[in-house]
Amino acid sequence: VKVGNNILIADGSISIRVDSIESETVLKGTVLNSKKLGERKNCNLPGVKVDIPVLTESDIHDVQNFCCKNRMDFLAASFVQTGEDVRFIRRILDEAGGQNVQIICKIENEAGMENFDEILKYTDGVMVARGDLGMEIPSEKVALAQKMLITKCNIAGKFVIVATQMLESMCENPLPTRAEMLDVANAVFDGADATMLSGETANGAFPAKAVATMAAITRNAEEGVNHSQVYNFIRDFTPMPVGTIEAVVACASKTAVDIPDLGCIVVFSESGYRANLTSKYRPRCPIIVITHNQSVVKHTNSVFGQYAFQIPIPATWATEKKYLQGAVEYAVEKNLCKPGAMVVVIGGVPQDVVVTKEAASSHVIPSFGITTAPGMWKKMQRTGSTLINPEYAKESSVRTISLRATAISLEEVFSPNAPVRKTKIVCTMGPKCWDEETMAELIDEGMDVARFNFSHGDHEAHQAVLDRFRKVCAEKKSNCAVLLDTKGPEVRTAMLRNHEPIQLVKDQEIIVYAAGPDEYTTFEGYKTEEETKIGCSYAKLCQSVQPGNKLLFADGSVVIKVLEIIDDRNLRGLVMNDKMLGERKNGNLPGVKVELDVLQAKDVDDIINFACKNKMDFVAVSFVQTGADVLSVRKILDENGGQDIQIISKIENEEGVANIDDILKYSDGIMVARGDLGMEIPSQKVALAQKMLITKANVAGRFVICATQMLESMCDNPLPTRAEMTDVANAVFDGVDGTMLSGETANGAFPAKTVATMAAINANAELGIDYWQQYNFLHRGNAGSHTITTLEASLANVALSAVEFSADKDGDGVISAEETVPIVVLTEDGIAADLISKYRPPSAVFVATNSQRVVNHTGSRFGQIPVFLEPGQYNIAGAVKAASAVAKAMDIPFEGNRVLVVSCKNDGFVHTAAVAHVVTVLNGVHTPAPTEPMPTTYTDPGKLNTVTSKRGSKISLEDILTPADSFRKTKIVCTMGPKCWDEDTMRSLLREGMGVARFNFSHGDHEAQQAVLNRYRAACAKEGAAMKEELGLDYTPHWASLMDTKGPEIRTAMLRDGEPIYLVKDQAITIEAVGDDYTTFQGYKTESETRIGLSYAKLCQSVKVGNNILIADGSISI
Repeated sequence: VKVGNNILIADGSISIRVDSIESETVLKGTVLNSKKLGERKNCNLPGVKVDIPVLTESDIHDVQNFCCKNRMDFLAASFVQTGEDVRFIRRILDEAGGQNVQIICKIENEAGMENFDEILKYTDGVMVARGDLGMEIPSEKVALAQKMLITKCNIAGKFVIVATQMLESMCENPLPTRAEMLDVANAVFDGADATMLSGETANGAFPAKAVATMAAITRNAEEGVNHSQVYNFIRDFTPMPVGTIEAVVACASKTAVDIPDLGCIVVFSESGYRANLTSKYRPRCPIIVITHNQSVVKHTNSVFGQYAFQIPIPATWATEKKYLQGAVEYAVEKNLCKPGAMVVVIGGVPQDVVVTKEAASSHVIPSFGITTAPGMWKKMQRTGSTLINPEYAKESSVRTISLRATAISLEEVFSPNAPVRKTKIVCTMGPKCWDEETMAELIDEGMDVARFNFSHGDHEAHQAVLDRFRKVCAEKKSNCAVLLDTKGPEVRTAMLRNHEPIQLVKDQEIIVYAAGPDEYTTFEGYKTEEETKIGCSYAKLCQSVQPGNKLLFADGSVVIKVLEIIDDRNLRGLVMNDKMLGERKNGNLPGVKVELDVLQAKDVDDIINFACKNKMDFVAVSFVQTGADVLSVRKILDENGGQDIQIISKIENEEGVANIDDILKYSDGIMVARGDLGMEIPSQKVALAQKMLITKANVAGRFVICATQMLESMCDNPLPTRAEMTDVANAVFDGVDGTMLSGETANGAFPAKTVATMAAINANAELGIDYWQQYNFLHRGNAGSHTITTLEASLANVALSAVEFSADKDGDGVISAEETVPIVVLTEDGIAADLISKYRPPSAVFVATNSQRVVNHTGSRFGQIPVFLEPGQYNIAGAVKAASAVAKAMDIPFEGNRVLVVSCKNDGFVHTAAVAHVVTVLNGVHTPAPTEPMPTTYTDPGKLNTVTSKRGSKISLEDILTPADSFRKTKIVCTMGPKCWDEDTMRSLLREGMGVARFNFSHGDHEAQQAVLNRYRAACAKEGAAMKEELGLDYTPHWASLMDTKGPEIRTAMLRDGEPIYLVKDQAITIEAVGDDYTTFQGYKTESETRIGLSYAKLCQSVKVGNNILIADGSISI
């Protein structure tokens, strides 16, 4: 380390800044936060190349005496930093008989990322290990790093696993958070071959359910992948020329794109090489790998789309046809291929039997053909040699195509720089943030809109908060907007006898009484020996549902399946799970159109007597289901002086998703309200719905906000989970205008820090957006399908000019604010500014207006910065001068820069066109910019070493509302631990979808791990035999095992008397690099000095002054 480095201890909970290097083994630093420090806490040294071998002596012992001895399938090596590290591991494996063990390199620090291309040459696969990676690089950069690493693996044809905190909340809860659902799905969209569960299976309360949930999310995400776009992207970026084998395999994979109903691809592969090349191109259908090689069979469990069909001896000319027939029949039996579907065959086998890997079929020129699976598929028709599938054509015509284009350089991942944030932040007011001091902090950290949730509180309480908020805004000269969120129509359970909760038991019958809105507060449900009966506030319950529907209560924790409609007020149902049910619990009716007015009497009163009276800026309307709902809200607003209040339609159920096009016509913006939406549609479909809704809003030019559980863990913790980091970033990549915080600011322990974290993630995600691709998609893709106005056409060209003028001029890998061209829009109504924002330019859009309403509405629009014009300033000169002053206050480069100035022509009724000028500004005065040739194509010198990624999705309403019928291709790795290492639970995990069992050698000894491995293999044998008999298979299915090394690590030393010491922010601390003596050295804190030891002997040679040392998972920073 060097002066200035940071040392992070205890998962980053303690941070220590290095101030001076005192000697070979002692440095002095400053503690950056208050935290109690214990013994043997893990450490991270961000930005420091740690000079410790990739395999310690303990690791080598584990590898040779456990992994090789037990013929495990994979070795995951921690903290791989160079290609030489991989070659060293390969030698250790080969010397101990581990030639068939594949190496997975865990990328966990800066050095691993810097040397990633070299690592890829020698490794078999990669793990994006987001735990330590999020300590070694800033947490807001993790999403960029993940996309970059996955894309590089995809192009290289190496499998890649995404790991750490994917379904973290399922350690304790039976359902994941919305952020986790989206994180898993986005890993699939990014191109991961597999996703991994750690503590969720090892120590969680619901290991099998966690696997089932992950399997469902990945399978449904795969339905939304635009395979044609993905194939073209990988093919375009693969270095040419390719070898003969890859050329044939690529053609076969292309066929899977050209024939949408292709059943499967069958490939003969004795070494796995052909099969892996096939997976590289991400075909939409399963890949059946015919092989005799047991190692190849096991390794299919980690690679996208592969399923093994094992044969007794390698195939030859004489047996190729027989084995092909058997493989196709197996695929049909296991529902991997539909009967009668076309099947692509990648053949080509030796004339005679060979069993050596060197002489395997991978080195025979492959053949390529098409056959048909046995059976009849009624959906398919053939005319001559042409495949006709009218259903597919019909389905494709109503799919929403989206493009998430990113361009990410290594400099962007490591650089602390970020552009001016363009994605807005909505914060919910509540007890933890509605004092004036905290409100001011939220504004300072990046809040753009304050949300008032009228599901709680009365007018008097909300008025007091609003008055305080506007006082703070006035003092800070902030244009932060205010939003009223209606309570909306709701379904709730009625009262209970003696107000005591009742215990519902799985498989018991229950009567549900439609008490209605008036009676449900007096009706009392009960449970007796004869029957259980509860009430519900929805009067038309029995007219709306039918047998087979499900009723969800208490945030989905109670599920009741409808068995029979008894009469107009009563139905009989079956309880699906054990749970205690209380009074007034919220209810959801998935798939049912709830016949309740979008505005209830309370909502109308709230809008008229609070929103209109207080001239609020937005009303967010809950459970909007139709365009008519929006019109009814507009009517009430207009009749009560709320003409300037904009409507945000919250999409929260199936009807809202189904009618989104009609809703968008009349809404000013929409909110993807993932809380109730995840109850109303299957949770695994939320990611598809989010992408579809955001894309439709983008194309329609309506602003869109993503909400619910985005940084949920920050209600209690100062750092978000890895899933939450990537969820927020992916919302930005998807195209949102704003992201929203709910309980995180209203009731969380760290409201201001949460806003700062979201602002940092948003800004850094914007770094990775490929604005050129995004513009082309919006303008020439979906937007090109309908006629646009003259005004929009001219403003689209303004956005294009902003893209073309922007470039990384200093070559630091970041298009910073001074390298973009600011846009100044002179507008009275905001329409011109909104149309520019629609096309997502990389520039700040200064909205110069004399309307306070327009000023406030910029808080919901991507990239817009308000500039209020005083009387006499409403002209181009006044707009430029005022925008220059705002830019200076916000530290946005403006003076001396080229600036695009836009004004609109108006014929007195409507805007007809926009006029744009390119000017330079000096001292607030503009002059025409020097004439420069416009670039004919978009070039960006800083992006020459950039990893471009185009992740397309193609999602229909049917994809969201119907069960997935495709076979899952993304694999699942599960960590073994106390909660899952009994044989019965292991078999449950296998049934639910586990492909690889991970053995974590950071804990336990060989004896304990051996016992677990033996049980695992016994469970595999029993479950395989059961599946063989159940499915009538010709062979027994196999599952793989993976050993994860402890790897090099840094830990704090012992402490006097074994007692933790309390570190205080800004205190000085001395750190001694005690090396192997860390188990005997004892740190201490006295009045004169605080001294601790670290196990890293070369600490003082590695860090420099200014570095940070993170300790205890980053909870301590020095």
